[in-house]
Amino acid sequence: MPSFDQVLDFMNIYPGYTFNLVVAHILFWIFGMAFGVIPYGYNNDLYQSDDGALLSGPSGSGVFPISLFLVLLSSSQWYLRMLGHIKEKAAAEESH
Repeated sequence: MPSFDQVLDFMNIYPGYTFNLVVAHILFWIFGMAFGVIPYGYNNDLYQSDDGALLSGPSGSGVFPISLFLVLLSSSQWYLRMLGHIKEKAAAEESH
């Protein structure tokens, strides 16, 4: 398990990965969940707007699956890059 100092070191050296992670989570939790799935569910049959458009669900706008993919991709990329950074630092310290 990475220590807090190792995580901070990674975030200071690679702020772009952390920015992507934070923005992806913001997009998912606000647009994918708060404005999509939580109020309307993920069902085609129950929730339609006044003009008959589906607000969410498999035939809806697609904001939930796309934002979910984005958050999973950015989270896995951030975590794997952080582990690689920690391993590189450990290998460099062992060689000195």
